[in-house]
Amino acid sequence: ASTLRVVPVEEVLSKPQQFSGQRLRVAGFVAHTPLKTVTEQTAAGTASVTHFKVDDGKKTSRPAMLVEFRDALPDTFHKGGPIQVDGVVEGDRIKAEHVYTKCPSKYE
Repeated sequence: ASTLRVVPVEEVLSKPQQFSGQRLRVAGFVAHTPLKTVTEQTAAGTASVTHFKVDDGKKTSRPAMLVEFRDALPDTFHKGGPIQVDGVVEGDRIKAEHVYTKCPSKYE
């Protein structure tokens, strides 16, 4: 299995056309914006899709990347928490295949 290149979210957002279409691991922080969960009909039945944003964690008005994730979020997922998202970048958004959060107490 090839390891994905880890790219900070601010780098992806600064050059979206360069990264669009690539499978990456985008690193950042869960933005302090509301989560949105929608239900979609698929060939396999009903799927729950969660949309949230990832930013650089700084308290600035920097842009955030929209994440679309079709699975249950980890228990350690929380606003402002560190996160890595694996998936295919499409401009300023990413279709996530995996979402990883870190338990802050283990890394401080």
